[in-house]
Amino acid sequence: MDYEIKGVSDTKQLNDFIALPYIIYKDDPHWVPPIKSELKRTLSLEKNPYFSDTTLQLFNCYKTGEICSQVAIIINKQHQQKYGEKTAFFGFFESINDPTAVVYLFEKIEQYCIFNGIESIEGPFNPNHYSELGLKADQFDMDLEHLRDVFNDAFSQNWHFLPVSQSEYLFCAKYLNLVTYPELIQFVEHKGKPVAAIQFVLDINPYLQKFVGKLNVLRYLHFLSEKKKIKKIIVYAVGGGFASFTTRAFTTSELLLQQSTGYFPGKINSSKNVSLKDFGQEITNTLLEYFTLEDLPELILEPGRSIASPNQFLVLKVHRVKIREGVGRWLVTDGGIGTNSLPTYYEYHEVFLVNEVVRPIIGKATIIGPCCFAADIVYKNNPMPNVKPGEVLAIMDTGAYFTSLESSFGFPRPAIVAVTPENHYRIRHRETFDEMVGRDHYKKEGEKNEVFCH
Repeated sequence: MDYEIKGVSDTKQLNDFIALPYIIYKDDPHWVPPIKSELKRTLSLEKNPYFSDTTLQLFNCYKTGEICSQVAIIINKQHQQKYGEKTAFFGFFESINDPTAVVYLFEKIEQYCIFNGIESIEGPFNPNHYSELGLKADQFDMDLEHLRDVFNDAFSQNWHFLPVSQSEYLFCAKYLNLVTYPELIQFVEHKGKPVAAIQFVLDINPYLQKFVGKLNVLRYLHFLSEKKKIKKIIVYAVGGGFASFTTRAFTTSELLLQQSTGYFPGKINSSKNVSLKDFGQEITNTLLEYFTLEDLPELILEPGRSIASPNQFLVLKVHRVKIREGVGRWLVTDGGIGTNSLPTYYEYHEVFLVNEVVRPIIGKATIIGPCCFAADIVYKNNPMPNVKPGEVLAIMDTGAYFTSLESSFGFPRPAIVAVTPENHYRIRHRETFDEMVGRDHYKKEGEKNEVFCH
């Protein structure tokens, strides 16, 4: 048998590339054929903005003139820069039952990758991790940018994730009006900002099977009439929530304004937050300019910010709500700067109402502690919902310095409880009065202390 590997370079070869899955799976009742025109659009270097800084090369393997195997090789420069890896991705791999054809095909892509300085290949990506969104938002009363921002933030630490640009998202989002309804896309807002989203789509796979890769006017009109009968929906994507960043340091101007005027910034800029791996990679890239890979010095990181901080939150109980008409609202809690929230003096931390996170914001409130001095404040003018005595607030990301900087100030230090998906247990009990005064010596043994006799 004669095998020939060709890099796709003309319309006939592209049509062969698109047609092979139809040959392989034509008798598979579970296969859902993609729409050929959409697949061509996805693979178009001119139309798909993903390829503005990414190389795509398609390969066909022919046996005696008939296509028998195929694969795509994607080289993403942004991925290489972010992760410091000379990696290429493969996708759209298909083959008839012919191991020899696959061997020839992968020998060819190995040569191609070596020529382009690639050291490893991963996959499958068709051509990336979000390419089959199948959406369009033109006819929906929603903010597509909010959806993109939530997912970019929620998935930012996922393996191989790269932020999706606006143009890429709009390109992928083409048929939302066909696969879902506005009420099937829901946002969760915190302080007026979307922080989580869930997206459902209609199960249109049975109809796509009937299209057999081709969409014409009659099939399209039939689908529109049948769409209302679809009863099955699929959870397409969920993102955001407490997994999003919930803390950052105040800037110098924000700190001064917070203390002098009560200004509350109340905004998380996720682009300024990087993972421990990203942080270490930036240092490593710089050091490699002066050291060889074998001679790199040891990098030791203090783990408070990246490890300890997001794994703890401070729970405060609201004991009283004070409202002075035209002046302000105060939430009096059992914690503050004077006892256990000192970092809120110089850092922004999200504050959630534990028993109802999505309760609407009604206005600003100053959260204060129980100590008898004016600076015992958690935050001034924090946008908050209607909070009642007895309800509980959660100050997020308090694991780094809150415990180490806490003070009794006449109040017992709180307990610390560890929580896992399966269990919870106390790792520090609430301080007792005897423990608070345990180091004080009122009198020598056998002697009378005159101070305590009057």
